[in-house]
Amino acid sequence: MSKHKENKQQDVEEGSKEFESGSKTLEARGELESPQGKTEFRKEAERTSEKTEKKASFQVGFDYSMHITMVVLGKLLARAIAAYNNIFSLDEKEKGQIHENLGKKYLKRGEYQKAAEAFEAGIAAGRGSPQIFYLLGKTYYNLDESDKAIECFEKTLILLPKSKDALYQLGNAYLRAKKYDQCLATLKEVSEMSPDNSEIFYKMGVAQDKKGDLEQSIASFRKAAELNPAEPKYFQHLGFALQSAGDAAEAGKCFKKVLELESTEDLD
Repeated sequence: MSKHKENKQQDVEEGSKEFESGSKTLEARGELESPQGKTEFRKEAERTSEKTEKKASFQVGFDYSMHITMVVLGKLLARAIAAYNNIFSLDEKEKGQIHENLGKKYLKRGEYQKAAEAFEAGIAAGRGSPQIFYLLGKTYYNLDESDKAIECFEKTLILLPKSKDALYQLGNAYLRAKKYDQCLATLKEVSEMSPDNSEIFYKMGVAQDKKGDLEQSIASFRKAAELNPAEPKYFQHLGFALQSAGDAAEAGKCFKKVLELESTEDLD
């Protein structure tokens, strides 16, 4: 017999016992045979029947609800277990790809610490592509961890020599790390590959200025301004360099150009 049937049977038996007890009380008091006693007997029977029915009905409803809950939870649990087994059935290469894709999403959202953790996990899983080291380098650069960024960009270039993007980012990392000689050597190589990139010459000018090489920094800032005359910061840095060199007149022209460009930007 099922648990539900046993419970229902127990309720009926308890109701019968209660009814029997009530009828014996009436009989003992000699009221069962009187009209009033018969009426009381009938009411007692109805009350007992109603109570038993409600109790049994509640038990049925409760059992059904529990059954449905267990079925749903069972299905969810089965799905969770299947998903868990699915994840851990992946090989290392697939795990590495998943971590790399996750890192890209975090990097795009600016969540650099999470991106670094995801890329590191991808590398640990055997994902050693040039791209993942490059992306990890950019992530560490954004976290202001220049030495780690340099290491990543250098690994990228071992795997993908002469990559313009990796060389440029390596030059940036050297500049932030105040390794000016390495920065200039790297950016010079990139400038030969991309002679029309104004940012390369601008970064070279910054490194040269930090080294105290005014003449070279002026030449680099001037080259950047020639390549992109719409960028105010090129003229601003050129003006400061000229001012340091004692050429106040040329510096004044540069600062005037900065004001003109910034006024145009405000109108836009």
